Amino acid sequence: MSEAIDVQRQHIGMGPMGTAVFYAAHNLGAEVFDGVCAGGVAVINPRLESVGSGGLENLAIATNSDPADAIRYVPATPPFGLTAASRAAREVLEGMDGYDYCGFPELTRYYRAVGRELLDYIMKRDDGSCAVEASVARIVCDERHGTFTSFDTHGVPIIRSHELVLATGAVERQHAALLPYAGKTVMSRSVLAHDPEVAEKLAVADAAGKRSVVILGSGNSAISALGELTKLPEAQNFTFVVAHRSKFYLHYATQAAAERDGYALSHDELSAGAPCPVNRVRGLRAVARETLERAQRGELGDVLFIRFDGDLRHFEALNKAGIIVQALGYEGSMPQMVDARQRAISLMTDAGNQVVDADDQLVTASGSPVERAYRVGFGVSKAVGWEVAGFAAEGALRKGPVNSFKAFQGPGGSGEQLVKRLLS
Repeated sequence: MSEAIDVQRQHIGMGPMGTAVFYAAHNLGAEVFDGVCAGGVAVINPRLESVGSGGLENLAIATNSDPADAIRYVPATPPFGLTAASRAAREVLEGMDGYDYCGFPELTRYYRAVGRELLDYIMKRDDGSCAVEASVARIVCDERHGTFTSFDTHGVPIIRSHELVLATGAVERQHAALLPYAGKTVMSRSVLAHDPEVAEKLAVADAAGKRSVVILGSGNSAISALGELTKLPEAQNFTFVVAHRSKFYLHYATQAAAERDGYALSHDELSAGAPCPVNRVRGLRAVARETLERAQRGELGDVLFIRFDGDLRHFEALNKAGIIVQALGYEGSMPQMVDARQRAISLMTDAGNQVVDADDQLVTASGSPVERAYRVGFGVSKAVGWEVAGFAAEGALRKGPVNSFKAFQGPGGSGEQLVKRLLS
């Protein structure tokens, strides 16, 4: 077995929040950036080419403020923002008239270009810092020696460090009541990613005469999945049932954007001419918004919308369905954590998300913190209650509009707060 690389700190997960720590350090000055990297850091991501952009859509979905913030807090000065790729991508973004939904190529291209510059800068350091392309499956917490050792999916050790930063994001929540239907259930992400498995399940259902698709959810993923499914040749003979627990909202970040589509922006009331409330805090964006409107006009074929109370155990439509698409929210994604004797460390969770203390340290089921093991970004709940850096900032939506780009990357945001903790 190969030996793990020794560094002071390892950063697992390098999406918008994982990189925000380094961008915040850069924005605080060269000495701060050097301090964060002192002793050597290792950054680990499943694909190094996607550093900076993984989970970008989720961050944008929770953004309800100035769209320019998508790039405002990402460095455009040395050592970042120097390559032709990042300069060109930023110029395109600066010339855009805002955006509604952030799955577009321009923003991804920019975040990846700056992420590449971050990796290059880290790997050029002479303190043992490195970047590793790997998926971390397990972390051994050796309390006696004060170390954290990460292992990949094959059990090979990757990095051993004295500090740990986890920004591993979230995955779609697996609903326990759907386990009996596992053979015909797919996640909405599979539909949106055009996974061949979806077409295969549709073909099987068609052959069995079960030509009904049930989509569970009322958010952007559920409605976007409806739009993608109606495009598939394998689904042309199917009817679609969208089962949603809450009413739909159409989201617009600004009054001007809503007015361009002929709507008045509201928090609660049904706007004149709109198929459902138009809201600045939550709701369907861009493609999903258009898909819902087309479905309600009858342009997507046989689509039925049903409200249900969330109890799937007695939802008869599931038995009749040929395929079920699950879009019922997200929960934190994290490697398994074990102690030096390979015993599982039980962590405190809230709605599937990892609970952290006021210092962003992981909290065990017994309530004690895992010292110097930080969990940030998507998939996190604060032990002291929801904060702006909570799970995609969705919990904070209860308090009103939240700008997630600013919450993660801006002054006083999660990245800057963590930098100060790392240097304390």
